[in-house]
Formats: sequence, structure tokens, C-alpha cells
Amino acid sequence: MNIELSEIEQDALTEIFNVGIGQAAGAMNRMVHEEVLLKVPEVLVIPQQEASRYITQRVPDKVVAIRQRIRGEFSGNAILLFPEDNSLQLVRALLHDQVPLTAMTELEKEALVEIGNVMLNACFGTITNLLSVDVRIDLPELEQGGVEEIVSVEGSEAWVLMLQVHFHLPGQNINGFVSFILDVISMQHLKLSLKKFVSQISA
Repeated sequence: MNIELSEIEQDALTEIFNVGIGQAAGAMNRMVHEEVLLKVPEVLVIPQQEASRYITQRVPDKVVAIRQRIRGEFSGNAILLFPEDNSLQLVRALLHDQVPLTAMTELEKEALVEIGNVMLNACFGTITNLLSVDVRIDLPELEQGGVEEIVSVEGSEAWVLMLQVHFHLPGQNINGFVSFILDVISMQHLKLSLKKFVSQISA
């Protein structure tokens, strides 16, 4: 099934995500008492299998992800995903930890989960608030593994709302991905909600 957004719907979705990313940056600034700049160069709406290929082409296969289950009017998974080395660099930068990048400690895992919680709730919370959608988001969980096994969770018909996110910290430039993996019904609902949102702001 083809779920294609119009140009104005795509623009509206990008703007919504930019608002969410701005809120996430503000929250992270308060966490680390430093300026954290977040940029979203593109927002994609693509089939799940294509999303796996897209990410795999841009990052090594070994990744670290924070996942939150989405329930309600939208059903699926929210995932913040980093190449394994990038996740360590990000956490060490936030914790001001000068220990060499080897194994991830429990403290670093907790910090990464908290980063994921902030990012995913800011992004998806902005979507649900602006589109007036009722959803619940479960507690975040940390996962490590290959891109395909982490992204391919909803079946072959699932679709993915995906943002590539650039983190700019002092002395660090780190890339990650925010993905919202939704079933077909949820994606259709999203498209209808976006269409309604666009008509309201254009009136």
C-alpha cells in the first residue's frame, strides 16, 4: 500500500518535528548545562524494509537503540538509534567522562536511556499535541544489535517516520536516527490527521 504525503503535508510534518527537536535540545541543555544543538536535515516517510536499508547504508551494522512502545490511536515503536561508537561518544560528552571508549557502564546506559526518553517524548509528544492524537508511550528500553533486527519489528507492511538527527556538542558532531515505526492503519490515521492540521492552519 502506498502512503504518500503531499508536499504541504511533508512540509507540515517537518515543521512539527523541528518544534519537537527544539524542545529536546532545550531539555538536553538543562541536563548537561552546555549548549546542545540538534538539526534535522530531512524527514522521510518510507516502508519499513526501505528504512532498514537506508540506515544500514549510513551506519555500521552494530547499533545501540532506545525503544519505546506506542499505544493508542497510533500503534508501533519509537526508536532512537546510534552507531555504537557514536552512542558512547555522546554519553561520554554529556557525562564529561574521560575514560577510554570501551564497554558501556551501567551509568552510561542509564544516561543513554534518559537521552532517548527526552528525544522521543519531545518528538512524538509534539506530534500528538499538535495533531490532537491520544497515545501512550511505554518506558524506554535499551537494545543493542543489528539495524535490521531493531528496525524490523512490526511486519512487512509497517511504515516508518524517520528523522536523521545531527547532535552538535562542544568538540563533538554525532549522527543518529529517530524512527517511528507504525502499522498501516496508524500511518493512514497520521496522514488524515496531517491533512486536517494543514487545512486548519491554512484556513
